[in-house]
Amino acid sequence: RQDRVAYFGQWQRLTTDEAAEQVKLRDARRDQFLQTHFRADPADVYNYGLLLNSSRLGEETCVDLIVQAARSKRAALTAC
Repeated sequence: RQDRVAYFGQWQRLTTDEAAEQVKLRDARRDQFLQTHFRADPADVYNYGLLLNSSRLGEETCVDLIVQAARSKRAALTAC
């Protein structure tokens, strides 16, 4: 969360407190959307096909992993 607040603050030119509040609001809206439209628990990791920490892995590595996962999924679907 700390990395997200720092990134959001820099991106939107907000103070740390303002950025933290915005991250909190965005998370709450995202959670509400998932619960309302998919009846899914946003905290349940089994609801996601791929989880990446871009702060630790870096953006380029995350992009590479997403592309690899999409290609693997496509290959698996066409093999059926």
